[in-house]
Amino acid sequence: MSFWSIHPINKFRYALFHPGMYVLLLLALHLLSPISTQAFEAEASLSHSEVEVGETFQIVVSVQSNTSAKDLPWPTLSGDLTQFKLDKSTQTSTQRRIMNVNGQVTRENIHITQFIFNLTAKQAGTYPLGPISFRHEGVEKNLGKGEIRVTQAEAGMDLQQTLSPRTLYIGQQMSYNLRILEKTPINNIVLPQISQEIGQNFYFQHLTENAEATTYKEKGREYRAWNIPIAFFPLVGGPLTLPSFQIKYQQMVRSRPRSQSLFDMFESQMFGGRAVEKNAQTSSQSLVVLPLPAGAPSGFSGAVGKYRISSKISHLKAKTGDAVTLTLSLEGDGQPKGVKDPIFPKLTGWEIFEPEEAEKTEVKNGRLYTKKTLTYTLIPTHPGKAKIDSVVFVYFDPGSKNYQTLQTETYTVDVAPGPNQGNAGTTQLTQYEIRQLGTDIRHIHTPAQNLKPEIFDLHKNPLYYLSYLLAPLILLISFISYRRKQLLQQNIAFRRKRFAQKHLRQRLKQAQKYLSENNQTQFYQEIQTALERYLSDLLNLEIRGKTRDELLVLFAESGIAVPTQNDLLSFMEKCDLCRFGGGQLNSTPQTQLTHLQNLISTLNKELKV
Repeated sequence: MSFWSIHPINKFRYALFHPGMYVLLLLALHLLSPISTQAFEAEASLSHSEVEVGETFQIVVSVQSNTSAKDLPWPTLSGDLTQFKLDKSTQTSTQRRIMNVNGQVTRENIHITQFIFNLTAKQAGTYPLGPISFRHEGVEKNLGKGEIRVTQAEAGMDLQQTLSPRTLYIGQQMSYNLRILEKTPINNIVLPQISQEIGQNFYFQHLTENAEATTYKEKGREYRAWNIPIAFFPLVGGPLTLPSFQIKYQQMVRSRPRSQSLFDMFESQMFGGRAVEKNAQTSSQSLVVLPLPAGAPSGFSGAVGKYRISSKISHLKAKTGDAVTLTLSLEGDGQPKGVKDPIFPKLTGWEIFEPEEAEKTEVKNGRLYTKKTLTYTLIPTHPGKAKIDSVVFVYFDPGSKNYQTLQTETYTVDVAPGPNQGNAGTTQLTQYEIRQLGTDIRHIHTPAQNLKPEIFDLHKNPLYYLSYLLAPLILLISFISYRRKQLLQQNIAFRRKRFAQKHLRQRLKQAQKYLSENNQTQFYQEIQTALERYLSDLLNLEIRGKTRDELLVLFAESGIAVPTQNDLLSFMEKCDLCRFGGGQLNSTPQTQLTHLQNLISTLNKELKV
């Protein structure tokens, strides 16, 4: 039986020397001077024992040696890996080791290199992994072998598409609805970018801004559902395909831990497992798009659908020079951008202004409707009966498969002479003059006042003399500021101590953010980094990478009390336990944050910050 099958997190440590050699080595070190040895330690771990198809797991080989990562070879992972997608990466770090042999203190840097095999399962089944081995300086060590079970992924959602009609004309509206049915708990649904998928063949518009979740029951359990209605308008004819759309989401699956540690049990019970990135794909849909029939009447501008038109006039009696307002309303279910203005007739005895346009869309019974309003301003120029002919709009009706023509009412306005009509020397106002009426500014001229120049006597102003007193003060403040800036640049210790509190507040604020997001790993990393950085700034020494004994000596020399020293080391060890060891603390993260704040307060008093 392999080691991985007994202990899911297996760790092998090898030294280049047989255990009996250490006795001889220690004896030689006692009699002679210290001899430098080349040793390494290796360990292998498997992140999961069971995964789903498409899920990634890791085999990590950690090597500790006094050789840098660039000089170390990659471990050998044997076996058939065709059922997996394989990616490789490395991570490196360095620790400093201090040894006291026979009263002689030696220091060496230990390089920790992690060789990471990222494997993504392609097909369900049970597959052997390994054996895996590592060869260095002529010595090859077998790190064991293992097994991974790959199960078929359970779909987190079901996608249902409905569209109608499947045979339609160019520019005709097609109603499409995508229904998302939750099958297992899912989060963070990312809808597709439809504009990137459909290309230039369709115009589309979403019928809802936000998809509201509804609930449905299946086998006695309640699930969520979302409806995403979209209106599509084909822009070209022939056989077309509405492409498939990809939806990304996170599926919550039960954790399959490598061991039954307290932390794994806590994660499974409290957080319901782990989030797995998943993709769902809709099926493509085939359409038949017909060209519009020949023989379109004059005035047809490309509108396809069902339309109606109406009009109203402000009044049927007016005087020359008065404004008459004609309002047209056009509403239909055709493509919003494909609706052109109706054909306005040529009128005699009227001056016509450019219309004011307003457009809005609304959803009725699952279809998109566009309402366009045109407001015309008409000015009668002659008295008598002034006729306003019908406004014409031509469109193609897919229901009847014919071109249709709509017309508004015909109006006759009784025009009486205006106040200036018939007076000699009077003229009609132009369109520009009518637009300016009421908006131009007519200046008011006032009688000239007796003005005299005022001579400003500077020496009579008290501020003039005050400036003599302020100049030396400003110069002194500038000099002090300049010297302080120089001091900060020259005295590194003073500068680090000066900004230590600021950096601490920033990191504690970031830790509070991670805590609110329930990201405990990043939370413990942030509070540990905050404490280590704060100590380094106060003591002007980098404490990261130092051993426990070195830290105790450093704390004692700095005047930190023994209880505080133990409290500092205990706090950092707890953070390491939560970050890397899979441990669980008796206290909550918020309690740990409060503990850190109290610890900082005690530290400030002892160091007289």
